[in-house]
Amino acid sequence: RFDMSEFLHEDAVKLFMGDETGRPGRLGKVLSEHTRGILLFDEIEKAHRLIWDLFLQMLDAARITLADHRTYDLSGFYIVCTSNIGSQQLLRPTRLPFTTLERAVLSELHRSFRPELIGRFDEKIVFRPLSPEVQREIGRLAIEQELGRLREQGIELEVSNEAVEFLVRRGIHKTLGARPMKKTVQKFVGDAIGNALKSKVTPSGRLNVSPRNRRLIVVTSR
Repeated sequence: RFDMSEFLHEDAVKLFMGDETGRPGRLGKVLSEHTRGILLFDEIEKAHRLIWDLFLQMLDAARITLADHRTYDLSGFYIVCTSNIGSQQLLRPTRLPFTTLERAVLSELHRSFRPELIGRFDEKIVFRPLSPEVQREIGRLAIEQELGRLREQGIELEVSNEAVEFLVRRGIHKTLGARPMKKTVQKFVGDAIGNALKSKVTPSGRLNVSPRNRRLIVVTSR
């Protein structure tokens, strides 16, 4: 996975493509270590336009020559790009059918990228916004992962339904989706444990929402 926001500026392009001194760059390092798999370029619209040109090679001939003058074979890879282009269309309250919104998002995509680049992708998929049920499932998975990590440290916690809803509401972002969920869970659960330790209370117990609904607290059984 490549976070393309790291290669927004021209001076960062060499970090991705390598340079004439023989340094392979981030992409070349991955391709020299692997011959097959999935290359995920996350938020491709944030990359510098010089990097966009690389995809014309990659998607057409299934090979690429980078700045270190080495040519890499890409025939064993799937290439996947994600983008937030057009996401505002999906997040606006509307009664329009999804197919109409999908066309609007794809139109914006075509306005943002050169036609020869868009045409080289076999599939263009527009994802629906996360439903409340899916949001809760993502939240529960993040919570379970955090509780498992704490369990290894000797801290046993269970989470009330109210605490789950509290974390899900704060872990879902309008434009970032569920990406902040993991950090949100770590922050609020960590704060609850820290506050329990400060109060000289054992951090094991049940996570509840505080009476003022601003944080989580550890409630121990007596």
